[in-house]
Amino acid sequence: MLNYVYPRAIDGKSVAPIDAKVVAPLIIAAREAGKTQKECTGILGEVESDDVHGFNALYKEIESERLAMAAVPIGGTQTAYLAELDKIKKHLDPNKYLAGKKAEAGVTTWTDLKAAVTPAEL
Repeated sequence: MLNYVYPRAIDGKSVAPIDAKVVAPLIIAAREAGKTQKECTGILGEVESDDVHGFNALYKEIESERLAMAAVPIGGTQTAYLAELDKIKKHLDPNKYLAGKKAEAGVTTWTDLKAAVTPAEL
């Protein structure tokens, strides 16, 4: 018998699962700061979790959500566009995504964004 104060898993395979509501905003903030997936894994230390598989799955889920939002065509009304983004959202904010699209195009209005979209993006 080992001389530990508290009981622990014999094989050391007990993993504290991540809380997606806590970790997803941290991943998004790290990505917005330009960090890579490898650099983002430092978040596990911040939240005191060793669930690397859960972290990687959440990271990929956020990336898939970003790609799905990028695939939504810019057309129709801004309200309709936001409604489509809202159908996809789980961790990302549709309004921040739209603001980013406008900033990326160098415009501030929906009308100007639609005008800035190339035919290939439609």
